[in-house]
Amino acid sequence: MKFKVLLFGLCAAICTTRASELEKGWDNPPLAARTRAYWWWLNGNVTKQAIMHDLEWMKSIGMGGGLVFDAGGATQGGHAPVPAGPLFGSPAWRELFKYTLQEADRLGLEISLNITSGWNLGGPVVKPEDSAKRIVWSELRLTGPQKFCSALLQAPARDNFYRDTFVLAYRLKDGKQVVRPIQNLQAKAAFHELGGNAADCTALLEDIPAMPGEEDVAASNVVDLTEQFSDGKLNWDVPIGNWLVLRFGYTLNGARVSTASGEWQGLVLDYLDADAFRSYWQQVVAPILAAAEPLAGKTLKNLQTDSWELGGVNWTKTFAVEFQKRRGYAIQPWLPVIAGKIVNSHAESNKFLNDFRRTIADLVHDNHYALMAKFARQDGLGIQPESGGPHCACLDALQNFGLNEMPMSEFWVPSPHRPTDEKRFFVKQASAAAHIYGKTIACAEGFTSIGPQWDDVLWLSQKPSFDHEACAGLNLVFWHAFTCSPPEMGLPGQEYFAGTHFNPQITWAKQAHAFISYLDRSQFLLQRGKFVGDVCCYYGDHVPNFVRLKKDDPAKVLPEFDYDVCNEEVLLTRMSTKNGRIVLPDGMSYRVLALPNIKTMSLVAARKIRELVLAGAIVIGPKPERTTGRQDDAELKKIADELWDSGRIKPQTAKAALAALGVKPDVEGVADWIHRRDGDADIYFVCNQKAEPVSVAPIFRVSGKQPELWDAVTGTRRDAAAFTQAGGRTTIPLDLPPYGSLFVIFQKPAAAKGAGNNFPVLTKVGELDGAWQVAFDPKWGGPASVEFEKLVSWTERPEPGIKTYSGTATYRKVFDLPVEVRNQKSAVSKNSAPGSDLRPLTSDLYLSLGGLGFIADVRLNGKNLGVVWAAPFQVKITGAVKPTDNVLEIDVVNGWWNRVLADESLPTERRLTQTNIRIQASHKKDKPQPVVSGLLGPVTLLQAE
Repeated sequence: MKFKVLLFGLCAAICTTRASELEKGWDNPPLAARTRAYWWWLNGNVTKQAIMHDLEWMKSIGMGGGLVFDAGGATQGGHAPVPAGPLFGSPAWRELFKYTLQEADRLGLEISLNITSGWNLGGPVVKPEDSAKRIVWSELRLTGPQKFCSALLQAPARDNFYRDTFVLAYRLKDGKQVVRPIQNLQAKAAFHELGGNAADCTALLEDIPAMPGEEDVAASNVVDLTEQFSDGKLNWDVPIGNWLVLRFGYTLNGARVSTASGEWQGLVLDYLDADAFRSYWQQVVAPILAAAEPLAGKTLKNLQTDSWELGGVNWTKTFAVEFQKRRGYAIQPWLPVIAGKIVNSHAESNKFLNDFRRTIADLVHDNHYALMAKFARQDGLGIQPESGGPHCACLDALQNFGLNEMPMSEFWVPSPHRPTDEKRFFVKQASAAAHIYGKTIACAEGFTSIGPQWDDVLWLSQKPSFDHEACAGLNLVFWHAFTCSPPEMGLPGQEYFAGTHFNPQITWAKQAHAFISYLDRSQFLLQRGKFVGDVCCYYGDHVPNFVRLKKDDPAKVLPEFDYDVCNEEVLLTRMSTKNGRIVLPDGMSYRVLALPNIKTMSLVAARKIRELVLAGAIVIGPKPERTTGRQDDAELKKIADELWDSGRIKPQTAKAALAALGVKPDVEGVADWIHRRDGDADIYFVCNQKAEPVSVAPIFRVSGKQPELWDAVTGTRRDAAAFTQAGGRTTIPLDLPPYGSLFVIFQKPAAAKGAGNNFPVLTKVGELDGAWQVAFDPKWGGPASVEFEKLVSWTERPEPGIKTYSGTATYRKVFDLPVEVRNQKSAVSKNSAPGSDLRPLTSDLYLSLGGLGFIADVRLNGKNLGVVWAAPFQVKITGAVKPTDNVLEIDVVNGWWNRVLADESLPTERRLTQTNIRIQASHKKDKPQPVVSGLLGPVTLLQAE
């Protein structure tokens, strides 16, 4: 008994400690959880003064640092140029970077570095022989017998760069042959990407059915004439018959660094060539890291390169040797497939093409990103490249992300350039990589856009975009774009043409901490413990291979269950079976392994899956019919027959498998959510992705614990008053405002359930109608004082200085509480857990702002009530309100759009703003209009029942 008492006490102490850790981190998020800046050094035009100003503002609003990203892009979209600063990597640039690290260290911030100017990796130091390459070839028909000694036509070369590889020949068939070309050959041979978004690439595994005699040549009959080719001439005794001679070589793919600053223009690096990366590192990166000492590994934490956008790449100087080593057979007899010929059969030609793409992906991983990680570690650094696309190239995205200290992807806010979810959201891939490779953080370049310029609305655009990706596993945002702007560039100053503009030059710089606090609190909880997913989906060994957005749902388990995705590397090296569960070394585990809905599988994957199944794992999915590459189909068939024909693996859905195991849904009744478990604490994040409020009653797979409601918008936390528990699950009524969100946390024993509500039921008890006194800043064209008889958008006012105003206006009104409210006594509902430090619900008073153009700061009787930026646009005024003579002041802010738009029609000398951004130029199809601004009302008094 004494042991049981001690054990109970120990468990209680652990739970109390974890609870205090959560509350402490919620109130003051640690550095790891603090939002980062995607810090654009536009055209290198930065100064020490501007750097210090940016860093100090980052610190003041709760950010954790930034990613230094030197790049151009000032003029894209019709905008104006900005002056050129020091060239990336030059001594003057390195001095600025060194100063950045020193200031960041002083402020306790962390810095990452993009190791080129712009993207992809490359620049003026890259020679053609070190640049990205593609296969080219020429064809010649010969009839033998004859002695041939003549030049072979060279295939067209890009930028006058060409190198030969092989000369091959084969005897043509007699008679007319039915031409049945390989489908999607250009994509299958990696001559181009499959598009700018992560895509389902399984179509590359399929082709038209084989036909007898369809082959152009058997692989064994391809003749290698390379030794008989020299100085462009072939010396060959042509045997009898008609022959096709193929002269293969390679040239540049033409990719150049995108969006580079100043003179940092040039070719993109060959991502398949280790020597090319070593050369770049020694010339460019090593000098920067030398200047960063002793802060490399301390303040400078990670190195980065941006998303893959260099088009098709399918050769490098060592490719043939690497192919032989990795695939176990020579590439030469199969190269005619690249030229559109059928070798052996359609089926075998397609198998070769998958081996070809797999080799490209392996070389990108081994010779570029793995080398980057290795060199970074030597300086105590990690890496965080966007190495998983989203451009659909020959990548094994999860394998690349496995090298990252923080797997990094991107997500976009709604914009004309990316209007759909499939084109905006890419974080599920990074979060899956974090989970399966044992990483804590899944980060992303966030709030990217092309089109909006200072007209974003946080609660309509940024918040729902973040919440969507938080449910997909995001837990650290790098805000894109945070542009460094020297004072001489004016206000709003210089800006990159894309992204959500965010820096000390925004109009709402004093209120920015409120939204950053929302992100930081959320990211703290989303980094705690481990992700909970019941299903792990194996995404196959084929290339390209990408995890798409969460709702793509390859396991078909949403919305009641969640899932991860794993690749072949994790399947083979990190996955095992324990007590019927699929487990990983870092503590992740799953109940079911779901196989991809394809007909292929590699032999090594089949062998590993058999091992898992025989050890007790639950595996579901279709029976494979053939190997992915040129492997032994007979052995695969034997393994498949053993596992599927015996019923050990069933071609059923993951939901059916979970039901058979008696596994209840993790969450029911809410569409978007994520679950993490931190020791004994269950942390759920739920969100409303609709523009209307919703009332839901989700059921959580937790019982015996008290549900707590933590609101990251306000920072408040409290026990849920109304909930029921039955059958191992807890039902909680929740009211979520438009695009609202909430953390539901279970970490302590359940209290007795009260009869109250989880959310105050608010009744309107008054309205602040009539006139308002409004003060604008004359510096930005508004009147120092004006009376608004009623609340309307500034754009509806007759005064030009208000109609075109950007900045802060202070609304002031003196009011009395309604008589019936003054005569009431506050009633306290006793609905908190015994000993809880969470404040109980009371009969509180609230002030609702009604409609709000963007963001507001509310003060009542001199007391700051906080920043209002999200629906339902209200603040609690209990404790600040008086019966009469209440002085209400509301600082209402809009963005720069209206004033910049107005200034574009004025001569330069009459403009109040200064920026390179040209709103008219970026709206060629429609005439841009001023955006709704100000306090729109009605402003009402609400009382909680």
